[in-house]
Amino acid sequence: MNKKITQFMKQNFTIAFFCLAFAGTLSAQNVGIGTPAPVDKLHVAGVANSIRIEGLSSTGTYTGTGTPLRAVFVDANGSLVKGGAGATFTDAWYTVGNAGTIAGANFVGTTDAQAFVTKTGGSAAANERMRILATGAGVFNATTPFAGDVFSVYGTGYAGATNALGAFVVNSYVGANGTAIYGESNSAAANSGIAVWGQLLGTSTPATITSYGTLGRNTTVPVATGFAIGAGGVVTATSGDARGVNGSTASNAGIGVAGFNSGATGSAFGLYGQSSSSAGIGGIGVVTSTAAGLQGQNAGTGDGIRAHNTSATAATAGNGIYGQTNATNAFGARFINANANGTGAYAAGNNVAGTYLTVGSGAAFNGLTTGAFGNATQGTSGTGLTGRSNGAAILTIVDGSGTNGVSTFFGVTGFSTSAALAIRAGGYFETNAGQSFAYVGARTAAGVNRKIEGNGTVNTTVKDVNNKLVVLSCPEAPENLFQDYGIGQLVNGKAHITIDPTLAKNIVVNAQHPLRVFVQLEGDCNGVYVANKTQNSFDVIELAGGASNVSFSWSIVANRADEVLSDGTVSPFSSERFAPAMGPQATQTLEEKTATQKNLNEMIQAPRIATKDIDKVK
Repeated sequence: MNKKITQFMKQNFTIAFFCLAFAGTLSAQNVGIGTPAPVDKLHVAGVANSIRIEGLSSTGTYTGTGTPLRAVFVDANGSLVKGGAGATFTDAWYTVGNAGTIAGANFVGTTDAQAFVTKTGGSAAANERMRILATGAGVFNATTPFAGDVFSVYGTGYAGATNALGAFVVNSYVGANGTAIYGESNSAAANSGIAVWGQLLGTSTPATITSYGTLGRNTTVPVATGFAIGAGGVVTATSGDARGVNGSTASNAGIGVAGFNSGATGSAFGLYGQSSSSAGIGGIGVVTSTAAGLQGQNAGTGDGIRAHNTSATAATAGNGIYGQTNATNAFGARFINANANGTGAYAAGNNVAGTYLTVGSGAAFNGLTTGAFGNATQGTSGTGLTGRSNGAAILTIVDGSGTNGVSTFFGVTGFSTSAALAIRAGGYFETNAGQSFAYVGARTAAGVNRKIEGNGTVNTTVKDVNNKLVVLSCPEAPENLFQDYGIGQLVNGKAHITIDPTLAKNIVVNAQHPLRVFVQLEGDCNGVYVANKTQNSFDVIELAGGASNVSFSWSIVANRADEVLSDGTVSPFSSERFAPAMGPQATQTLEEKTATQKNLNEMIQAPRIATKDIDKVK
């Protein structure tokens, strides 16, 4: 609008609107200034830069059905300057709406370098609601946006807030299948972008209050295979250090990511991690100090930490949990049960349910074919498994062993609890592919007990004249025999020998199992014979009715008596003669494969969002 028009408006504005008001009181009459045929209720014409008011109805009032009420400026020839028919802009925004506007050409705002301000309830400063700066940055409930923000909203209690409008600053609501809040960052590869960021900068959190940097809550109930997720993080990148959810804390008693589930029933998870990558990790915890990389806690009957790998394909199968450390006094995995009857670790393979001891143990290992496997890779001195009890010093042989037991009582024990198997033993030992074998604490198919049975000899060692160890071998017999030795004395040619009662209780003497007696005279006489042999005694008598008084030595051999066992069964020792042997056990070689050793340090050394990059302090 030029200066002449402006001056004209100042001079004639009051007159024009007075005339307009007057004209509104006339019925179907127009008022013209400088024109004999006015076309509007107020028509000023015939001079340069004149003005007319148009858009009134024939009754002098605007009904909203015709041309909107507007001021029109014309030149000396009556040609339209602004606001006439066919105009491409309007000079005012009406409370009832506008027509004929063009986006980009028409706007609400300022034409100078001043902020655009909206208020409610009056012009007072406290009534300001929103301000758009000349720079384009905006703010609601304050006069200045926060530095770096495109648009800021100030809630009750925050420094700089104009009014106490409420504590819930930004809220969004959506119906079914919608997204309440969506954040997107198209950050370049060299930058660190954040799509959605929550931060709480309170100075302290009282004991009865919980503060959240970001809180996700879901009150829906999953149906069938549906999922209800309080907070979800999704990354679609197929390579690099891409994280669905990342948590960080600088507190020495803090938690980077914490998951809680207060459900009393069902399969509830405090924290759940999943990866579909063959080299991925469902959950990873990393610390650079003495703290725990990952900690799980459960106050009920569930699991503190649960990890699943559901791949059934060998090429893509991974680990449920993988732990690694590079320190000599640390552990790849550490399991502790503080209960007096607790079990530190439980492991089950081959898809078996598994068991554990009610009195507790360091670990309970379960498998279909092998409960636990220990492998020592040292070729000359490794020990596959070592067990120690009763506080004994930990000993092992220099050449190594598959299994090593140390205790102040029994280093190794073995039990067979079957009462029906054809062959069972507390222990079985074999060397050189069955060339030498031995059963210990065994029972044969015929029900005969064996303390030791094998194909070698029974030996002891003694020192020779040069103080070197040499071997003595025990005699063997085809029957189960007991022996005893003694010294006797002929008195007037006769001697009665009583067998030790303990031996007599454990031998059998009858027609099928006679007592064998061997006598060696130690003086001159007519000779002797043995008579009256029973289970308890025998007589030694001099030949030809002699009456000598010489001494003699004797030995006896008798069959071992059958034994009634605690379960009522009988071990038939007396009837054995060249009994069938148990023979070596059949063996099988289990396939072994070297486990893939993933380097955890390599997994976590890819570029990550550093703490200093996300510590935006307001």
